[in-house]
Amino acid sequence: MPESPIVIQHILKLFREQYIPHVKEAILWLEVYSGERSKRSVYELKDALDHIAIALHPDTTEEKAEKSLNAVEEHFRRAAVEPAEWIALEELQKLLKIKKRGFWWWRLFLLKPPDSKEFDKKVFEGQVFVTKGREFKAISLTKSYGNFKNAYVTFRGLLRDIQPAELYSRIFAFILFVLGVIAAIVAQLIFLAFTN
Repeated sequence: MPESPIVIQHILKLFREQYIPHVKEAILWLEVYSGERSKRSVYELKDALDHIAIALHPDTTEEKAEKSLNAVEEHFRRAAVEPAEWIALEELQKLLKIKKRGFWWWRLFLLKPPDSKEFDKKVFEGQVFVTKGREFKAISLTKSYGNFKNAYVTFRGLLRDIQPAELYSRIFAFILFVLGVIAAIVAQLIFLAFTN
Protein backbone atom coordinates (compact mmCIF):
# COMPACT_ATOMS: atom_id res chain seq x y z
CA MET A 1 0.00 0.00 0.00
CA PRO A 2 2.98 2.42 -0.28
CA GLU A 3 1.61 3.94 -3.50
CA SER A 4 -1.14 5.55 -1.46
CA PRO A 5 -1.61 9.27 -2.04
CA ILE A 6 -0.87 9.93 1.63
CA VAL A 7 2.59 8.33 1.41
CA ILE A 8 3.42 10.01 -1.90
CA GLN A 9 2.26 13.40 -0.57
CA HIS A 10 4.38 12.93 2.56
CA ILE A 11 7.47 12.17 0.45
CA LEU A 12 6.84 15.20 -1.77
CA LYS A 13 6.33 17.38 1.31
CA LEU A 14 9.64 16.19 2.78
CA PHE A 15 11.51 17.10 -0.38
CA ARG A 16 9.71 20.40 -0.99
CA GLU A 17 9.73 21.71 2.58
CA GLN A 18 12.90 20.24 4.03
CA TYR A 19 15.38 18.84 1.54
CA ILE A 20 15.29 21.42 -1.23
CA PRO A 21 15.20 24.64 0.85
CA HIS A 22 17.35 23.56 3.80
CA VAL A 23 19.18 20.26 3.71
CA LYS A 24 20.73 20.65 0.28
CA GLU A 25 21.79 24.23 1.02
CA ALA A 26 23.31 23.30 4.38
CA ILE A 27 25.39 20.48 2.92
CA LEU A 28 26.61 22.65 0.04
CA TRP A 29 27.30 25.46 2.49
CA LEU A 30 29.51 23.16 4.53
CA GLU A 31 31.42 22.08 1.43
CA VAL A 32 31.91 25.61 0.11
CA TYR A 33 32.86 27.38 3.34
CA SER A 34 34.78 24.68 5.13
CA GLY A 35 36.30 22.98 2.10
CA GLU A 36 35.25 19.64 3.55
CA ARG A 37 32.54 17.16 2.83
CA SER A 38 30.44 16.19 5.80
CA LYS A 39 30.52 12.43 6.09
CA ARG A 40 27.89 12.64 8.77
CA SER A 41 25.52 14.49 6.43
CA VAL A 42 26.07 11.88 3.74
CA TYR A 43 25.32 9.12 6.23
CA GLU A 44 22.16 10.92 7.32
CA LEU A 45 21.04 11.29 3.69
CA LYS A 46 21.74 7.60 3.09
CA ASP A 47 19.64 6.70 6.11
CA ALA A 48 16.86 9.02 4.88
CA LEU A 49 16.88 7.31 1.48
CA ASP A 50 16.75 3.92 3.19
CA HIS A 51 13.61 5.02 5.04
CA ILE A 52 12.06 6.30 1.80
CA ALA A 53 12.85 2.96 0.17
CA ILE A 54 11.16 1.17 3.08
CA ALA A 55 8.12 3.44 2.74
CA LEU A 56 7.87 2.67 -0.99
CA HIS A 57 8.44 -1.09 -0.67
CA PRO A 58 5.41 -3.09 -1.89
CA ASP A 59 5.17 -5.10 1.36
CA THR A 60 5.17 -2.04 3.63
CA THR A 61 1.91 -1.10 5.32
CA GLU A 62 0.74 2.49 5.22
CA GLU A 63 1.30 2.79 8.97
CA LYS A 64 4.87 1.49 8.69
CA ALA A 65 5.44 3.78 5.68
CA GLU A 66 4.37 6.82 7.72
CA LYS A 67 6.67 5.83 10.60
CA SER A 68 9.51 5.42 8.17
CA LEU A 69 8.84 8.82 6.60
CA ASN A 70 8.76 10.42 10.05
CA ALA A 71 12.27 9.01 10.53
CA VAL A 72 13.27 10.70 7.24
CA GLU A 73 12.39 14.06 8.78
CA GLU A 74 14.82 13.39 11.65
CA HIS A 75 17.61 12.35 9.28
CA PHE A 76 17.04 15.47 7.14
CA ARG A 77 17.12 17.61 10.28
CA ARG A 78 20.44 16.11 11.33
CA ALA A 79 21.88 16.45 7.82
CA ALA A 80 21.01 20.17 7.73
CA VAL A 81 21.42 21.35 11.31
CA GLU A 82 24.65 19.60 12.27
CA PRO A 83 26.76 21.14 9.45
CA ALA A 84 25.28 24.59 10.12
CA GLU A 85 26.09 24.33 13.82
CA TRP A 86 29.58 23.03 13.11
CA ILE A 87 30.42 25.88 10.73
CA ALA A 88 29.10 28.54 13.13
CA LEU A 89 31.11 27.09 16.02
CA GLU A 90 34.27 26.95 13.88
CA GLU A 91 33.98 30.69 13.23
CA LEU A 92 33.29 31.34 16.91
CA GLN A 93 36.44 29.44 17.88
CA LYS A 94 38.51 31.60 15.52
CA LEU A 95 37.14 34.74 17.16
CA LEU A 96 37.67 33.47 20.68
CA LYS A 97 41.26 32.57 19.81
CA ILE A 98 41.84 36.09 18.49
CA LYS A 99 40.29 37.59 21.64
CA LYS A 100 42.41 35.36 23.88
CA ARG A 101 45.63 36.44 22.17
CA GLY A 102 44.64 40.08 22.56
CA PHE A 103 44.51 42.99 20.16
CA TRP A 104 48.01 44.31 20.90
CA TRP A 105 49.22 42.56 17.73
CA TRP A 106 47.28 45.06 15.65
CA ARG A 107 49.05 48.00 17.30
CA LEU A 108 52.45 46.32 17.00
CA PHE A 109 52.00 46.02 13.24
CA LEU A 110 50.52 49.50 12.82
CA LEU A 111 46.94 48.43 12.25
CA LYS A 112 43.84 49.82 13.93
CA PRO A 113 42.89 47.28 16.61
CA PRO A 114 39.29 46.10 16.82
CA ASP A 115 37.06 47.90 19.32
CA SER A 116 36.93 45.44 22.20
CA LYS A 117 33.38 46.38 23.24
CA GLU A 118 32.05 46.13 19.68
CA PHE A 119 33.91 42.85 19.21
CA ASP A 120 32.35 41.41 22.39
CA LYS A 121 28.91 42.70 21.38
CA LYS A 122 29.08 40.97 17.98
CA VAL A 123 30.40 37.73 19.48
CA PHE A 124 27.53 37.80 21.97
CA GLU A 125 25.00 38.38 19.17
CA GLY A 126 26.35 35.33 17.37
CA GLN A 127 26.31 33.26 20.54
CA VAL A 128 22.63 34.16 21.03
CA PHE A 129 21.94 32.76 17.55
CA VAL A 130 23.86 29.58 18.44
CA THR A 131 21.83 29.21 21.62
CA LYS A 132 18.56 29.68 19.74
CA GLY A 133 19.73 27.20 17.10
CA ARG A 134 20.34 24.64 19.80
CA GLU A 135 16.97 25.36 21.43
CA PHE A 136 15.16 24.70 18.15
CA LYS A 137 17.25 21.67 17.19
CA ALA A 138 14.61 19.10 18.09
CA ILE A 139 11.64 21.38 17.33
CA SER A 140 12.14 23.07 13.97
CA LEU A 141 14.66 22.37 11.23
CA THR A 142 13.95 25.76 9.66
CA LYS A 143 14.42 27.81 12.83
CA SER A 144 17.44 25.84 14.03
CA TYR A 145 19.20 26.00 10.66
CA GLY A 146 18.31 29.69 10.26
CA ASN A 147 19.76 30.59 13.66
CA PHE A 148 22.99 28.67 13.03
CA LYS A 149 23.31 30.34 9.65
CA ASN A 150 22.73 33.77 11.23
CA ALA A 151 25.40 32.96 13.81
CA TYR A 152 27.83 32.06 11.04
CA VAL A 153 27.05 35.25 9.12
CA THR A 154 27.55 37.33 12.29
CA PHE A 155 30.86 35.66 13.16
CA ARG A 156 32.12 35.73 9.57
CA GLY A 157 31.24 39.42 9.23
CA LEU A 158 33.15 40.22 12.40
CA LEU A 159 36.16 38.27 11.15
CA ARG A 160 36.03 40.20 7.89
CA ASP A 161 35.70 43.52 9.74
CA ILE A 162 38.71 43.00 12.01
CA GLN A 163 40.84 41.85 9.07
CA PRO A 164 43.04 39.23 10.69
CA ALA A 165 44.34 38.32 7.22
CA GLU A 166 46.03 41.73 6.92
CA LEU A 167 47.52 41.30 10.38
CA TYR A 168 48.78 37.82 9.52
CA SER A 169 50.32 39.03 6.26
CA ARG A 170 52.18 41.77 8.14
CA ILE A 171 53.40 39.25 10.73
CA PHE A 172 54.56 36.98 7.89
CA ALA A 173 56.36 39.89 6.19
CA PHE A 174 58.05 40.78 9.49
CA ILE A 175 59.19 37.18 9.98
CA LEU A 176 60.60 37.12 6.45
CA PHE A 177 62.40 40.40 7.12
CA VAL A 178 63.94 39.02 10.34
CA LEU A 179 64.98 35.81 8.58
CA GLY A 180 66.53 37.90 5.79
CA VAL A 181 68.51 39.95 8.30
CA ILE A 182 69.71 36.78 10.06
CA ALA A 183 70.69 35.24 6.72
CA ALA A 184 72.63 38.43 5.79
CA ILE A 185 74.48 38.39 9.15
CA VAL A 186 75.33 34.69 8.75
CA ALA A 187 76.54 35.30 5.19
CA GLN A 188 78.64 38.22 6.36
CA LEU A 189 80.20 36.11 9.15
CA ILE A 190 80.98 33.30 6.73
CA PHE A 191 82.49 35.75 4.27
CA LEU A 192 84.64 37.30 7.03
CA ALA A 193 85.73 33.87 8.25
CA PHE A 194 86.96 32.85 4.80
CA THR A 195 88.69 36.16 3.98
CA ASN A 196 90.81 36.21 7.15
